[in-house]
Amino acid sequence: MMYSNLSNGYPTFTHFPAEDQEMWFRQLAQEFTWNPDHTNFIRDAFVHKVMDNYGKQIYE
Repeated sequence: MMYSNLSNGYPTFTHFPAEDQEMWFRQLAQEFTWNPDHTNFIRDAFVHKVMDNYGKQIYE
């Protein structure tokens, strides 16, 4: 994901502004194709994975 698109660092993904969370999900969606019926499941899995990975980063 593009950390450079963030205006500043955040301690966790849940602290991102909603529009930044949506931007990251849309970036994922541009790279992959799935059945639209699965979007909510994929979004939930994406958020869980990003929260796990981003939380292990040191932010400024």
